[in-house]
Amino acid sequence: MASGIPLRKIVIAGALGAVAIVLGATRLGFIPWVLGPGFELTVMAVPAIIGAVLEGPIVGMSVGLIFGVFSMVQDTSGLFKNPLTAILPRVLVGLLAWLVYLPFAKRLPRVGAAFAGLAGSIGNTVLVLGALTLMFPKTVPFSLALKVGLANGVMEAVIAAVLTVAVVSAWRGLESRGGKARLAGEGD
Repeated sequence: MASGIPLRKIVIAGALGAVAIVLGATRLGFIPWVLGPGFELTVMAVPAIIGAVLEGPIVGMSVGLIFGVFSMVQDTSGLFKNPLTAILPRVLVGLLAWLVYLPFAKRLPRVGAAFAGLAGSIGNTVLVLGALTLMFPKTVPFSLALKVGLANGVMEAVIAAVLTVAVVSAWRGLESRGGKARLAGEGD
């Protein structure tokens, strides 16, 4: 490949980027939360985390870039029209998830995937809310960012960890079977 990036990485980044767009466009990436309107749990960072675990930081950061650009384009609040609030935190999610996964990759990949899910999601929450607080302190004061971060961030991180482990395990299970899905009870 002329760019030096293997076709597999490009395809996976594109597919996970498309998943991020679908999650946002359909609102499937936002889970209603008990705290009421404005307190939705988001799983929008999960495709970037999965990309980083499956294929490394470039794929994770590319999917994060797609997520960030999409959130910037879709924004109606004005808070995410700036790349520092919409794009940079989302790009860094892929890098952070990969850095956390890396030490576990060979010996404890599922544990690593769980930690990557936790770290990527928490990183997204902290980086986005931190950027919003720094850039829009009157609209998003620290007290509000802290409330949203604690109310949503913990549950989002748990959901991201579970989804990351499930998707990565399923993907790797399919790969180990040469791309063939195993039917329930087959080979038992």
